[in-house]
Amino acid sequence: MQHRPRIWAANLEELKQAVPELSRMQNDVAFEATQTPVIILDGEMMPGDSWDGGRIIDLLMVRRFSRSANDCLLAVGISPNSSSGNYLTVAEQAQLMSGQRKDLPRALEPLCTPEPQTDVVQQDDGLYHFIEPAFTPDLEDRDVHSVALQSMSPPLDGSTMNRFPSAGVASLAPADGPPEINALMEAHEADVPVCVILCRNAAIAPFLLREECGCAFLGFFTIQDVQVRTEDKEWDVRIDEDSRTIIHGTKTWHFRFEWTPGGEQLDPAAIDRNPWWMPPVQMSSESIPNPEPSSLLLPYTLLPLYFLAPPTQNVCTDADVRVAPGWHCVRCGRLNVQRNLCAQACATCSTPNGLEPISVEYVRQVRGTDPMSFPLDRYEDTVGCSSSDGPDGLPRFTYVLSGAGMVYHMFTRNRAEAQVEPTKLFRELQADVQIVLEPAAVKGKALGGVGPHYFAQFSNTSGETNTPQDDTWPAIAPLSVCRARELMLYRGQLLRTVTAMQLVIDCLTICAWRTAGNKKGCIFSAEASPIVMMCLGADVEIAFWRQKTSAGAPFPETRAQLPTSGALYRTAAGTVESVVGIPVDALDEDDETTDYLSVFEDGSLPPPPPPQPVAPRPPQVLKEEVLMVTLVHGDVLVVHGSTFEYSMKRTGMSIVLVGA
Repeated sequence: MQHRPRIWAANLEELKQAVPELSRMQNDVAFEATQTPVIILDGEMMPGDSWDGGRIIDLLMVRRFSRSANDCLLAVGISPNSSSGNYLTVAEQAQLMSGQRKDLPRALEPLCTPEPQTDVVQQDDGLYHFIEPAFTPDLEDRDVHSVALQSMSPPLDGSTMNRFPSAGVASLAPADGPPEINALMEAHEADVPVCVILCRNAAIAPFLLREECGCAFLGFFTIQDVQVRTEDKEWDVRIDEDSRTIIHGTKTWHFRFEWTPGGEQLDPAAIDRNPWWMPPVQMSSESIPNPEPSSLLLPYTLLPLYFLAPPTQNVCTDADVRVAPGWHCVRCGRLNVQRNLCAQACATCSTPNGLEPISVEYVRQVRGTDPMSFPLDRYEDTVGCSSSDGPDGLPRFTYVLSGAGMVYHMFTRNRAEAQVEPTKLFRELQADVQIVLEPAAVKGKALGGVGPHYFAQFSNTSGETNTPQDDTWPAIAPLSVCRARELMLYRGQLLRTVTAMQLVIDCLTICAWRTAGNKKGCIFSAEASPIVMMCLGADVEIAFWRQKTSAGAPFPETRAQLPTSGALYRTAAGTVESVVGIPVDALDEDDETTDYLSVFEDGSLPPPPPPQPVAPRPPQVLKEEVLMVTLVHGDVLVVHGSTFEYSMKRTGMSIVLVGA
């Protein structure tokens, strides 16, 4: 029988991406950044673990620890205080001195009567080690001076052991437990529930999860009982080189968890009183209590609180935008990782995430929105500049680089009437288009300098390039994309006296970033046809560079292809520089080629390779910025006539559309 959980994820890795608080985990227990401790049931089980599919789960957590003492006196004896029949205490019957002595004063043999408890010499703090399920200690590779203290007499029966407290062995065990165990013990003392998550391959599971479900939230469990036991059957006394007696042992915590309702809903009337994996029962049954709805409303939730609030995009003071890393589909229960800029559908049932688009006013607050007469463009004296009137009365600034390449900047002057349509497009593109997060660039691969960004692309595959093809675009792209393309074509019109080349957009690429950042070493290949760019959102600065050799000879140009479905920008040859003074995404920087140093010592260096003929070095390339264009919200940029190398710096959340 397959069960449908109320909160689940496709796999454990996706769960940690959607809920980053679960990434900080110690031995399958998360407690540092969560409301309550979270236990992950995954893989093999311990011999004492049990769950019959009901409300009770028994889990054993075994940790191996080590203690050390200098020249301590130890004796071996049997006592009812020990759970396995043997324990260690300090006495004068047997002495284990330093590792230089090979003889023992007397044979180690069990005593006939229990020895009184004596003080233990001061020892160092113990160190716990996590024991995997089905752990078997390795007894073959121990020190030659080790004396194994295995079971030397038949163990006592359980009735005899339970009548005495376990004091002998426990006195040598570390008083404090591992951090994850301490978190569970504190939750038990404070009556705080524990969240339990079941993975598909957990051996303790009495049922199978659905095929698409990799891990599921079982809900909240209260810790009903905890039993602590220290065992000596794996202990040994070791005299190491520093004359320190090393003592090894295991400590076991037996937890009993009981399912409790709550933690999934904020409405008490909507809280289920029965676990999702169990069949419905009559609440009037005497075996199962029927609590009041108010008592089911726990002060804790299974998911972080931002999962229960309406999804929103939060704007920081630096115009960066933050969203929750994941969201919960209320229809099918799946936890989805937020991989899109805004609009996203559930990967299982296609239910939308409900994330509202953010307005452009929130991301432009840093630079201001006051009207301006001239753009904040900078250029060298060698760059020709002229201005003319463009469509909608916008000024068109024309820059001529190296006598061939031309850059046109259609400036909105930050006027509200010129930014009405771009403002609508900024919201509609977020709501209508699936702008998906591209993975981080891989060093050494093609397009390795692109960096992570949100990406979408639409292209006309009819093969006709001599017509604007306006009739075919509504069938291949959302309405907002078609309107953005029309606006770019209209405002990007060029003067017939300058060029007779017709402006055509057969491929429209959308790139978006949530935060400020920079990218250098990009290429505009606009020799064959013009390339159009429109900026929406925060300001974007584009700097064009001129390359020349150290000898003064012109640098040979390289032809690059137009943007394809793989990426928007291509990495140019040469070193990649980093910009300082602006917050940059950790994953939004260019990869730099770095050399590694040899770790060999002088005496172990490998033989030198045979001499190779030295190839002539290419002339050093000097980069010089010749033009910097600042695009405000709604500005259009057109480049053509050459291959341009440029860099881009963003001041906040931006959407850049490129047509070719």
